[in-house]
Amino acid sequence: MTAAFPARRPHIRALVAFLVLFVILTTAALLKIQERVSSPPPPDLRAVTTDLHTLISGSLLLSGLHPEEILREESAQRGTGRGRWNEYRTEILVGESFPVDSWLHRLQSALQRAGASLDSSGASGKLEVLVHYRPEGSGEALLVESLTVRTRPTPESFAAEDTGRRGRAALVIDDLGQNPRHLERLAALGIPLTLSVLPGLPHSRRIAQRAGELNLEVLLHVPMEPYDFPEKRPGPGALLAGMTEEEMLAQLGKDLDAVPGVVGVNNHMGSRLTADAGAMDILMKELKSRNLLFLDSRTSPRSLAFDTAYRYNLPAAQRDIFIDAHDDKEFIRGQIRKLLDLAGKRGNVIGIGHPYRTTLDVLEEMREEILASGVEWVTVSSLAIRAYSPERQPEGGSE
Repeated sequence: MTAAFPARRPHIRALVAFLVLFVILTTAALLKIQERVSSPPPPDLRAVTTDLHTLISGSLLLSGLHPEEILREESAQRGTGRGRWNEYRTEILVGESFPVDSWLHRLQSALQRAGASLDSSGASGKLEVLVHYRPEGSGEALLVESLTVRTRPTPESFAAEDTGRRGRAALVIDDLGQNPRHLERLAALGIPLTLSVLPGLPHSRRIAQRAGELNLEVLLHVPMEPYDFPEKRPGPGALLAGMTEEEMLAQLGKDLDAVPGVVGVNNHMGSRLTADAGAMDILMKELKSRNLLFLDSRTSPRSLAFDTAYRYNLPAAQRDIFIDAHDDKEFIRGQIRKLLDLAGKRGNVIGIGHPYRTTLDVLEEMREEILASGVEWVTVSSLAIRAYSPERQPEGGSE
Protein backbone atom coordinates (compact mmCIF):
# COMPACT_ATOMS: atom_id res chain seq x y z
CA MET A 1 0.00 0.00 0.00
CA THR A 2 2.90 2.32 0.84
CA ALA A 3 4.63 1.71 -2.48
CA ALA A 4 1.41 2.43 -4.53
CA PHE A 5 0.53 5.83 -2.90
CA PRO A 6 3.15 8.08 -4.57
CA ALA A 7 2.06 6.92 -8.02
CA ARG A 8 -1.39 8.58 -7.55
CA ARG A 9 -0.08 12.10 -6.65
CA PRO A 10 0.14 13.41 -10.29
CA HIS A 11 -3.54 12.69 -10.79
CA ILE A 12 -4.46 14.58 -7.63
CA ARG A 13 -2.30 17.54 -8.63
CA ALA A 14 -3.95 17.61 -12.08
CA LEU A 15 -7.38 17.46 -10.49
CA VAL A 16 -6.53 20.31 -8.11
CA ALA A 17 -5.16 22.40 -11.01
CA PHE A 18 -8.32 21.74 -13.06
CA LEU A 19 -10.54 22.75 -10.12
CA VAL A 20 -8.56 25.97 -9.58
CA LEU A 21 -8.78 26.83 -13.32
CA PHE A 22 -12.52 26.04 -13.32
CA VAL A 23 -13.09 28.35 -10.34
CA ILE A 24 -11.13 31.15 -12.02
CA LEU A 25 -13.00 30.84 -15.34
CA THR A 26 -16.35 30.53 -13.62
CA THR A 27 -15.67 33.58 -11.48
CA ALA A 28 -14.61 35.59 -14.54
CA ALA A 29 -17.73 34.54 -16.43
CA LEU A 30 -19.96 35.45 -13.50
CA LEU A 31 -18.29 38.85 -13.20
CA LYS A 32 -18.83 39.45 -16.94
CA ILE A 33 -22.48 38.48 -16.68
CA GLN A 34 -22.90 40.72 -13.64
CA GLU A 35 -21.29 43.60 -15.55
CA ARG A 36 -23.69 43.11 -18.44
CA VAL A 37 -26.69 42.95 -16.13
CA SER A 38 -25.70 46.02 -14.14
CA SER A 39 -24.79 48.14 -17.24
CA PRO A 40 -27.82 49.03 -19.39
CA PRO A 41 -27.48 48.58 -23.15
CA PRO A 42 -26.58 51.69 -25.18
CA PRO A 43 -29.68 53.69 -26.14
CA ASP A 44 -31.32 53.32 -29.52
CA LEU A 45 -30.39 56.76 -30.83
CA ARG A 46 -32.95 56.70 -33.64
CA ALA A 47 -35.74 56.01 -31.20
CA VAL A 48 -34.45 58.64 -28.75
CA THR A 49 -34.17 61.38 -31.39
CA THR A 50 -37.58 60.53 -32.83
CA ASP A 51 -39.08 60.82 -29.34
CA LEU A 52 -37.35 64.19 -28.85
CA HIS A 53 -38.79 65.48 -32.14
CA THR A 54 -42.25 64.32 -31.07
CA LEU A 55 -41.79 66.12 -27.74
CA ILE A 56 -40.82 69.37 -29.55
CA SER A 57 -43.71 69.14 -32.02
CA GLY A 58 -46.16 68.43 -29.21
CA SER A 59 -44.96 71.44 -27.23
CA LEU A 60 -45.58 73.70 -30.23
CA LEU A 61 -49.10 72.39 -30.81
CA LEU A 62 -49.96 72.67 -27.11
CA SER A 63 -48.79 76.30 -27.22
CA GLY A 64 -51.28 77.09 -30.00
CA LEU A 65 -49.35 76.40 -33.22
CA HIS A 66 -51.66 75.47 -36.13
CA PRO A 67 -50.44 72.48 -38.23
CA GLU A 68 -50.58 74.66 -41.36
CA GLU A 69 -48.02 76.99 -39.76
CA ILE A 70 -45.36 74.28 -40.06
CA LEU A 71 -43.64 75.46 -43.24
CA ARG A 72 -40.99 72.77 -43.53
CA GLU A 73 -40.26 69.52 -41.73
CA GLU A 74 -37.34 67.38 -42.90
CA SER A 75 -35.08 64.71 -41.43
CA ALA A 76 -31.73 63.17 -42.32
CA GLN A 77 -29.84 60.22 -40.87
CA ARG A 78 -26.54 60.86 -39.16
CA GLY A 79 -24.03 58.42 -37.67
CA THR A 80 -20.88 58.10 -35.53
CA GLY A 81 -19.25 55.35 -33.53
CA ARG A 82 -22.07 55.68 -31.02
CA GLY A 83 -24.65 54.66 -33.61
CA ARG A 84 -27.08 56.29 -36.05
CA TRP A 85 -29.71 58.91 -35.27
CA ASN A 86 -32.24 61.20 -36.97
CA GLU A 87 -31.47 64.91 -37.30
CA TYR A 88 -34.57 67.05 -37.86
CA ARG A 89 -34.93 70.45 -39.55
CA THR A 90 -38.19 72.32 -38.89
CA GLU A 91 -39.37 75.80 -39.88
CA ILE A 92 -42.56 77.34 -38.52
CA LEU A 93 -44.44 80.61 -38.93
CA VAL A 94 -46.25 81.99 -35.87
CA GLY A 95 -48.47 84.96 -35.21
CA GLU A 96 -47.44 87.76 -32.89
CA SER A 97 -49.69 86.30 -30.17
CA PHE A 98 -47.70 83.02 -30.02
CA PRO A 99 -46.13 82.78 -26.51
CA VAL A 100 -42.52 82.28 -27.63
CA ASP A 101 -40.86 82.92 -24.24
CA SER A 102 -43.13 80.68 -22.17
CA TRP A 103 -42.98 77.96 -24.86
CA LEU A 104 -39.16 78.04 -24.78
CA HIS A 105 -39.12 77.82 -20.98
CA ARG A 106 -41.45 74.81 -20.90
CA LEU A 107 -39.61 73.10 -23.74
CA GLN A 108 -36.22 73.58 -22.04
CA SER A 109 -37.50 71.98 -18.83
CA ALA A 110 -38.97 69.02 -20.72
CA LEU A 111 -35.78 68.50 -22.74
CA GLN A 112 -33.61 68.54 -19.61
CA ARG A 113 -35.72 65.78 -18.10
CA ALA A 114 -35.16 63.78 -21.29
CA GLY A 115 -31.38 64.29 -21.19
CA ALA A 116 -31.26 66.95 -23.93
CA SER A 117 -30.35 70.65 -24.01
CA LEU A 118 -31.57 73.73 -25.88
CA ASP A 119 -29.81 76.82 -27.24
CA SER A 120 -31.66 79.74 -28.84
CA SER A 121 -30.55 82.87 -30.69
CA GLY A 122 -31.89 85.39 -33.16
CA ALA A 123 -33.26 88.82 -33.74
CA SER A 124 -36.84 90.08 -33.78
CA GLY A 125 -39.00 88.12 -36.19
CA LYS A 126 -36.69 85.10 -36.51
CA LEU A 127 -35.57 82.74 -33.73
CA GLU A 128 -33.13 79.85 -34.20
CA VAL A 129 -33.39 76.93 -31.75
CA LEU A 130 -30.84 74.09 -31.59
CA VAL A 131 -31.48 70.92 -29.59
CA HIS A 132 -28.62 68.58 -28.60
CA TYR A 133 -28.63 65.16 -26.96
CA ARG A 134 -25.62 63.71 -25.13
CA PRO A 135 -25.76 59.89 -24.79
CA GLU A 136 -24.74 58.61 -21.34
CA GLY A 137 -21.02 58.03 -21.10
CA SER A 138 -20.29 60.05 -24.23
CA GLY A 139 -18.50 63.40 -24.34
CA GLU A 140 -20.05 64.24 -27.71
CA ALA A 141 -23.36 66.12 -27.90
CA LEU A 142 -25.42 65.20 -30.98
CA LEU A 143 -27.42 67.83 -32.88
CA VAL A 144 -30.90 66.33 -33.14
CA GLU A 145 -33.11 69.29 -34.13
CA SER A 146 -32.70 72.70 -35.79
CA LEU A 147 -35.85 74.78 -35.45
CA THR A 148 -36.50 78.16 -37.10
CA VAL A 149 -39.37 80.20 -35.66
CA ARG A 150 -40.50 83.07 -37.87
CA THR A 151 -43.03 85.68 -36.75
CA ARG A 152 -45.62 86.64 -39.35
CA PRO A 153 -45.54 90.35 -40.25
CA THR A 154 -48.70 92.31 -39.48
CA PRO A 155 -50.59 94.22 -42.22
CA GLU A 156 -49.30 97.43 -40.61
CA SER A 157 -45.75 96.38 -41.45
CA PHE A 158 -46.67 96.33 -45.14
CA ALA A 159 -47.42 100.04 -45.05
CA ALA A 160 -44.26 100.74 -43.08
CA GLU A 161 -42.03 99.16 -45.69
CA ASP A 162 -43.91 99.82 -48.95
CA THR A 163 -42.99 103.50 -49.17
CA GLY A 164 -40.90 103.49 -52.35
CA ARG A 165 -41.64 105.79 -55.26
CA ARG A 166 -39.71 104.09 -58.07
CA GLY A 167 -42.76 102.65 -59.78
CA ARG A 168 -45.29 100.08 -58.59
CA ALA A 169 -45.13 96.30 -58.90
CA ALA A 170 -47.62 93.51 -58.25
CA LEU A 171 -46.63 89.87 -57.92
CA VAL A 172 -49.20 87.11 -58.46
CA ILE A 173 -48.53 83.57 -57.27
CA ASP A 174 -50.52 81.13 -59.43
CA ASP A 175 -51.48 77.46 -59.01
CA LEU A 176 -52.24 77.47 -55.28
CA GLY A 177 -54.57 74.84 -53.85
CA GLN A 178 -52.41 71.79 -53.15
CA ASN A 179 -50.35 72.71 -50.09
CA PRO A 180 -51.44 75.14 -47.32
CA ARG A 181 -47.81 75.59 -46.26
CA HIS A 182 -47.13 77.52 -49.47
CA LEU A 183 -49.53 80.20 -48.26
CA GLU A 184 -47.84 80.54 -44.88
CA ARG A 185 -44.40 80.95 -46.48
CA LEU A 186 -45.76 83.60 -48.82
CA ALA A 187 -47.48 85.47 -46.00
CA ALA A 188 -44.21 85.53 -44.06
CA LEU A 189 -42.57 87.63 -46.79
CA GLY A 190 -44.40 90.76 -45.68
CA ILE A 191 -45.22 91.75 -49.27
CA PRO A 192 -48.85 92.46 -50.35
CA LEU A 193 -49.00 89.61 -52.86
CA THR A 194 -52.00 88.51 -54.91
CA LEU A 195 -52.68 84.78 -54.66
CA SER A 196 -54.38 82.89 -57.47
CA VAL A 197 -56.10 79.67 -56.39
CA LEU A 198 -57.11 76.81 -58.66
CA PRO A 199 -60.58 75.30 -58.09
CA GLY A 200 -61.11 71.64 -57.31
CA LEU A 201 -57.84 70.95 -55.47
CA PRO A 202 -57.68 69.42 -51.97
CA HIS A 203 -57.08 72.72 -50.16
CA SER A 204 -58.48 75.33 -52.58
CA ARG A 205 -61.26 76.59 -50.30
CA ARG A 206 -59.15 76.43 -47.17
CA ILE A 207 -56.29 78.41 -48.73
CA ALA A 208 -58.65 81.09 -50.07
CA GLN A 209 -60.27 81.50 -46.66
CA ARG A 210 -56.93 81.57 -44.87
CA ALA A 211 -55.59 84.17 -47.32
CA GLY A 212 -58.57 86.36 -46.49
CA GLU A 213 -57.76 86.07 -42.78
CA LEU A 214 -54.21 87.22 -43.58
CA ASN A 215 -55.48 90.19 -45.64
CA LEU A 216 -53.98 88.82 -48.84
CA GLU A 217 -55.78 89.40 -52.15
CA VAL A 218 -57.17 86.31 -53.91
CA LEU A 219 -57.97 85.56 -57.55
CA LEU A 220 -59.70 82.54 -59.01
CA HIS A 221 -57.21 80.81 -61.31
CA VAL A 222 -59.68 79.47 -63.87
CA PRO A 223 -58.44 76.50 -65.91
CA MET A 224 -59.04 77.13 -69.63
CA GLU A 225 -58.57 75.04 -72.74
CA PRO A 226 -55.09 75.15 -74.33
CA TYR A 227 -54.37 74.54 -78.01
CA ASP A 228 -53.03 71.02 -77.45
CA PHE A 229 -56.07 69.85 -75.46
CA PRO A 230 -56.77 67.02 -74.60
CA GLU A 231 -53.10 65.95 -74.62
CA LYS A 232 -52.49 68.79 -72.17
CA ARG A 233 -55.27 68.98 -69.60
CA PRO A 234 -55.93 72.19 -67.67
CA GLY A 235 -57.37 70.38 -64.67
CA PRO A 236 -60.72 70.25 -62.83
CA GLY A 237 -63.22 73.05 -63.39
CA ALA A 238 -61.93 73.91 -66.87
CA LEU A 239 -63.75 76.18 -69.32
CA LEU A 240 -63.68 74.56 -72.78
CA ALA A 241 -64.19 75.97 -76.26
CA GLY A 242 -66.91 73.42 -77.04
CA MET A 243 -69.15 74.47 -74.16
CA THR A 244 -72.42 76.27 -74.68
CA GLU A 245 -72.90 79.61 -72.93
CA GLU A 246 -75.06 77.92 -70.28
CA GLU A 247 -72.41 75.22 -69.66
CA MET A 248 -69.61 77.76 -69.45
CA LEU A 249 -71.45 80.00 -67.00
CA ALA A 250 -72.49 77.02 -64.89
CA GLN A 251 -68.88 75.81 -64.67
CA LEU A 252 -67.61 79.31 -63.87
CA GLY A 253 -70.19 79.58 -61.09
CA LYS A 254 -69.00 76.29 -59.56
CA ASP A 255 -65.37 77.45 -59.75
CA LEU A 256 -66.20 80.73 -58.01
CA ASP A 257 -68.11 78.86 -55.30
CA ALA A 258 -65.04 76.64 -54.75
CA VAL A 259 -62.72 79.62 -54.14
CA PRO A 260 -64.54 82.14 -51.91
CA GLY A 261 -63.64 85.79 -51.41
CA VAL A 262 -61.97 86.49 -54.77
CA VAL A 263 -61.63 89.98 -56.28
CA GLY A 264 -61.21 88.67 -59.80
CA VAL A 265 -60.10 85.96 -62.19
CA ASN A 266 -57.03 85.03 -64.21
CA ASN A 267 -56.51 82.21 -66.66
CA HIS A 268 -54.66 78.94 -66.09
CA MET A 269 -53.39 77.78 -69.51
CA GLY A 270 -56.11 78.90 -71.96
CA SER A 271 -54.14 79.60 -75.15
CA ARG A 272 -57.10 78.40 -77.22
CA LEU A 273 -59.98 79.75 -75.17
CA THR A 274 -58.51 83.25 -74.69
CA ALA A 275 -58.19 83.49 -78.49
CA ASP A 276 -61.92 82.66 -78.91
CA ALA A 277 -63.83 85.96 -79.24
CA GLY A 278 -67.21 84.40 -78.43
CA ALA A 279 -65.95 82.70 -75.29
CA MET A 280 -64.27 85.91 -74.10
CA ASP A 281 -67.52 87.84 -74.65
CA ILE A 282 -69.40 85.35 -72.46
CA LEU A 283 -66.72 85.45 -69.76
CA MET A 284 -66.24 89.21 -69.54
CA LYS A 285 -69.95 89.93 -69.55
CA GLU A 286 -70.39 87.58 -66.59
CA LEU A 287 -67.41 89.01 -64.69
CA LYS A 288 -68.80 92.51 -65.26
CA SER A 289 -72.12 91.48 -63.72
CA ARG A 290 -70.27 90.07 -60.69
CA ASN A 291 -68.00 93.15 -60.25
CA LEU A 292 -64.86 91.06 -60.71
CA LEU A 293 -61.62 92.08 -62.43
CA PHE A 294 -59.72 90.04 -65.01
CA LEU A 295 -55.97 89.48 -65.22
CA ASP A 296 -54.77 88.12 -68.57
CA SER A 297 -51.92 85.69 -67.86
CA ARG A 298 -50.94 86.05 -71.54
CA THR A 299 -50.16 82.38 -72.16
CA SER A 300 -50.57 83.13 -75.88
CA PRO A 301 -49.81 86.20 -78.03
CA ARG A 302 -53.21 85.64 -79.68
CA SER A 303 -55.14 86.31 -76.48
CA LEU A 304 -58.20 88.55 -76.84
CA ALA A 305 -58.97 88.56 -73.13
CA PHE A 306 -57.57 91.97 -72.18
CA ASP A 307 -59.05 93.68 -75.25
CA THR A 308 -62.46 92.14 -74.57
CA ALA A 309 -62.36 93.25 -70.96
CA TYR A 310 -61.58 96.79 -72.18
CA ARG A 311 -64.63 96.75 -74.46
CA TYR A 312 -66.84 95.76 -71.52
CA ASN A 313 -65.32 98.52 -69.36
CA LEU A 314 -64.11 95.83 -66.97
CA PRO A 315 -61.20 96.45 -64.57
CA ALA A 316 -58.40 94.46 -66.19
CA ALA A 317 -54.65 94.01 -66.34
CA GLN A 318 -52.17 91.77 -68.10
CA ARG A 319 -49.04 89.95 -67.07
CA ASP A 320 -45.73 91.57 -67.99
CA ILE A 321 -43.25 88.90 -66.90
CA PHE A 322 -43.09 85.34 -65.60
CA ILE A 323 -40.46 85.15 -62.86
CA ASP A 324 -39.99 81.36 -62.85
CA ALA A 325 -40.36 80.02 -66.39
CA HIS A 326 -37.21 78.01 -65.53
CA ASP A 327 -36.82 76.25 -62.19
CA ASP A 328 -33.39 77.76 -61.57
CA LYS A 329 -32.40 80.09 -58.72
CA GLU A 330 -30.18 82.37 -60.79
CA PHE A 331 -32.83 82.70 -63.50
CA ILE A 332 -35.51 83.58 -60.94
CA ARG A 333 -33.26 86.15 -59.24
CA GLY A 334 -32.63 87.75 -62.61
CA GLN A 335 -36.34 87.88 -63.42
CA ILE A 336 -37.21 89.48 -60.08
CA ARG A 337 -34.56 92.14 -60.66
CA LYS A 338 -35.94 92.63 -64.16
CA LEU A 339 -39.41 93.12 -62.66
CA LEU A 340 -38.02 95.80 -60.36
CA ASP A 341 -36.27 97.50 -63.27
CA LEU A 342 -39.44 97.44 -65.39
CA ALA A 343 -41.36 99.07 -62.55
CA GLY A 344 -38.94 101.97 -62.64
CA LYS A 345 -39.19 102.31 -66.42
CA ARG A 346 -42.93 101.75 -66.94
CA GLY A 347 -44.40 102.93 -63.67
CA ASN A 348 -46.61 99.85 -63.19
CA VAL A 349 -45.66 96.21 -63.77
CA ILE A 350 -47.17 92.78 -63.02
CA GLY A 351 -45.21 89.57 -62.53
CA ILE A 352 -46.49 86.02 -62.16
CA GLY A 353 -44.77 83.22 -60.26
CA HIS A 354 -45.66 79.82 -58.88
CA PRO A 355 -45.34 78.10 -55.50
CA TYR A 356 -42.30 76.10 -56.58
CA ARG A 357 -39.85 75.39 -53.80
CA THR A 358 -37.09 77.19 -55.71
CA THR A 359 -39.28 80.27 -56.22
CA LEU A 360 -40.24 80.44 -52.54
CA ASP A 361 -36.61 80.02 -51.48
CA VAL A 362 -35.46 82.85 -53.76
CA LEU A 363 -38.24 85.19 -52.63
CA GLU A 364 -37.23 84.59 -49.01
CA GLU A 365 -33.55 85.11 -49.81
CA MET A 366 -34.27 88.35 -51.73
CA ARG A 367 -36.87 89.77 -49.33
CA GLU A 368 -34.65 92.56 -48.00
CA GLU A 369 -33.48 93.48 -51.50
CA ILE A 370 -37.08 93.55 -52.76
CA LEU A 371 -38.31 95.77 -49.93
CA ALA A 372 -35.32 98.10 -50.18
CA SER A 373 -35.61 98.48 -53.97
CA GLY A 374 -37.63 101.70 -53.85
CA VAL A 375 -40.48 100.00 -55.75
CA GLU A 376 -43.93 100.21 -54.17
CA TRP A 377 -45.44 96.73 -53.89
CA VAL A 378 -49.19 96.63 -54.48
CA THR A 379 -51.93 94.13 -55.27
CA VAL A 380 -53.19 93.43 -58.78
CA SER A 381 -56.49 95.15 -58.04
CA SER A 382 -54.51 98.37 -57.46
CA LEU A 383 -53.19 98.14 -61.03
CA ALA A 384 -56.36 96.95 -62.79
CA ILE A 385 -57.27 99.63 -65.32
CA ARG A 386 -60.05 100.49 -67.77
CA ALA A 387 -57.76 102.09 -70.32
CA TYR A 388 -56.06 100.09 -73.06
CA SER A 389 -52.27 100.54 -73.30
CA PRO A 390 -51.10 99.20 -76.70
CA GLU A 391 -47.43 99.91 -75.96
CA ARG A 392 -47.37 97.40 -73.07
CA GLN A 393 -46.09 94.20 -74.65
CA PRO A 394 -45.49 91.34 -72.21
CA GLU A 395 -42.67 88.85 -72.47
CA GLY A 396 -43.60 85.65 -74.27
CA GLY A 397 -45.22 83.09 -72.04
CA SER A 398 -46.06 79.41 -72.14
CA GLU A 399 -48.60 77.14 -70.52
